[in-house]
Amino acid sequence: MFFVDENRNVYLGRNAAAKLKVKNDTLFLRQGQGVMEVDTLRWKEAQRYERRTWMEGGGLYAREDRNSEHERQFENYRAIRGCYFGNVIEIGCGPFTNMVRILRHIRCKKVTLLDPLAKDYLSHPHCVYKRKRLGRWFGKKVNLIAEPVENFSTDQMFNLVVMINVLEHCFSVSNVFKRILSIMPPNGLLVFHSKLVPASEVDDFFQNIYDAGHPIRVTENVILDFLSKNYDELFRKCVPVSTPAYRFDSIYFIGRKR
Repeated sequence: MFFVDENRNVYLGRNAAAKLKVKNDTLFLRQGQGVMEVDTLRWKEAQRYERRTWMEGGGLYAREDRNSEHERQFENYRAIRGCYFGNVIEIGCGPFTNMVRILRHIRCKKVTLLDPLAKDYLSHPHCVYKRKRLGRWFGKKVNLIAEPVENFSTDQMFNLVVMINVLEHCFSVSNVFKRILSIMPPNGLLVFHSKLVPASEVDDFFQNIYDAGHPIRVTENVILDFLSKNYDELFRKCVPVSTPAYRFDSIYFIGRKR
C-alpha cells in the first residue's frame, strides 16, 4: 500500500490503507485502459502537488527533472540529430525543459513552451527560460504558453512535438492525443516518453496506490496503439523504472507522423 497526498506526504502499509479507504482513483478507472480522464478537482490537486514539488523547499534548489537521464536514454536524440525544424513545441516543459538539451542537437526557427505552471516557474531560481530564451548566451527566444495541452488552441503547425514524462500529469488522455495530432503536419516528428502499465496490473495499482501528483495512469496498449497507428518508428527503447510503489517499463519513442 502506498499513498502520497498533495503536500507530498507519503504513507505506507496500514497508514496508506486507511487513507486509500477514504480517497482513491478507482472512480475514474476504465476496464483495460486505466485512468484515461479525471475531473477538474482531481487535476487541480495534481497541479498543486506539482507546484509544491518545484516551488517550495528543496525543489527551489533543483536544476533539472531527470532531463539528463532522458537525453541519455534517447541516445542524445540521435534520431533527429542535425535536423532543421521550422516550428517546435515542448508540451509540459516544467521549469527546466527537455528542449534546452534537444536544441544542442537540432536547428530550428521558432520554439514554443507549453505548461500550465509556466508563469509560476519563471520565478524559480534555476528556470532555464526565465529570460524567455533557451540555450547559451542569448539563446533561442521562446513563446511561452501557460495552459494545459487539452485546452491549447492554435492555427500553427509544429514540425517537432516533444512530450517527455508528461502524460500522467494531464487530465484527458484522448484529448491530449487529439491535440498532438491536430498540431502536427504529415511527416512531423514526435519525441515521446511515458510509463507503460501492464493491463494485468492496473486494477491492483489503483486499489493499492494513490499518487496525488499523477492522476493519469493508462495501460501500455493505450499508448502503444496511439503510437503505432499514427507514427512510423524512428527510435524506440523500453527502460525499467522503479519507485517505492511500483516497477514498470517506460518507453522512449521518436516517430514520424503518417
